[in-house]
Amino acid sequence: MNKSQLLSTLFALLLLFSCSSESKISVLSEDFPETINITGEVLNIPSDSLDDCLDLKIVDDFLMIFGQTGSKFITAVDLSSMEIQRFINKGRGANEFIFPELLLMDSTLYLMQYNNHNYDCVLFSVNSDTLALNIQKFISHNNLFALPKVILSNRKVIYPHSAYSSYEASPMRFMAFNEFNDSISSFGNVVGVFNNVELPSLYPNLGKNDGYCAKIFGEDKFAFASYLGDYVEFYDCTSLDNPSMKRFLYNYSDLIIKEIEGGVMAEVSPDCVYGFSSICASMNNYFLLHVGVKYDIIEKSDDILSNNVYVYSSNGEPVIHLLLNRRVRHIAVTPNGKYLYAWSPNPQTLEPEIVRYTLP
Repeated sequence: MNKSQLLSTLFALLLLFSCSSESKISVLSEDFPETINITGEVLNIPSDSLDDCLDLKIVDDFLMIFGQTGSKFITAVDLSSMEIQRFINKGRGANEFIFPELLLMDSTLYLMQYNNHNYDCVLFSVNSDTLALNIQKFISHNNLFALPKVILSNRKVIYPHSAYSSYEASPMRFMAFNEFNDSISSFGNVVGVFNNVELPSLYPNLGKNDGYCAKIFGEDKFAFASYLGDYVEFYDCTSLDNPSMKRFLYNYSDLIIKEIEGGVMAEVSPDCVYGFSSICASMNNYFLLHVGVKYDIIEKSDDILSNNVYVYSSNGEPVIHLLLNRRVRHIAVTPNGKYLYAWSPNPQTLEPEIVRYTLP
């Protein structure tokens, strides 16, 4: 694995947490009151639907497997009948995609990609009853240069702060855009410093979102789990005027910033830990797949497989540590929290498989 590909951005200046934030420095395994070993069952899904899997999502009774292999982006598995359908065409034509990303808001799945003409963000919702695209021009905002991280209720959208080119450098990780009243607010203090290197003005907002987000089903709460450092943040955005944040900081090492001709570049510190590789949420809990491996020993994709799933409540309290019987890369949970689905290579054949775990 090319480590530089994991560096999508750089971290910003470390500030103290605001009064509305709560932080904790701790050891991950010691936070959880109980550890349980669970064994999963392998589902009968053709391996050619699982090659090059990039993400898993649960939409109603469907498991959505997102990948780049073949002519379709998504394999939809009906979890009741186990029937399989493939949809979302690759291409540049109408209703086709080049490099989309997935975002789940409760029972709605969005496929997102840029409009190359004006940098609008166009979202496509998927109706799980018909598996048909309902095309929406959901967001149209000037100077938008990044896709959303989270969609909340009432069309409130959470972006990385770096999405807005017109804003100056900020110690905040996120910006919330309310489409109804066109208001914008910033929140979420960033971990990390630039090892005393002042960034050129061309790079005011780089770095603060090297991680994954998941939203609690039915609530305006979400979590951010970092892969560039070992920490997780829990946000309650019931009120965007005063969102609260709780952070568990397990391990963090600053990036090494070097000036090069034409700009700057970042190198991972030997002590930097790949924290979390996947996150999902049910109605009550967050499920985080934890890697905890230093970047200097990551050489191939198998090095970020893990069997450690840590469960936090919707308020960010440690609930339970799950030890899976397989090392996995992507996870998705049903809204009721009954089943956890995981993408995993077979230990003997290395063929990709979907494993279903019944949760305690």
